[in-house]
Amino acid sequence: MWSTSFTRLAALLGLIAAGLGSAFAQEKVKVGMVMPLTGTLASAGKQVTAGARLYLHQHGTRVAGKEIELMVKDDTS
Repeated sequence: MWSTSFTRLAALLGLIAAGLGSAFAQEKVKVGMVMPLTGTLASAGKQVTAGARLYLHQHGTRVAGKEIELMVKDDTS
């Protein structure tokens, strides 16, 4: 029982360490938003997207020395 739990914990920590290592190496962090930009909910999706861009514009696009890039995709609802 303990060996199975320990093995799973070790595997999880290894995956997290591998993911964090590559995230710290990047100079640009991409944040993705999948929003409805067409269809019946297009106005709400466009308002949320505009709000996120306004926040980045007012507070800057650099956090902890990394540049944040906002990527917006249409969910084609």
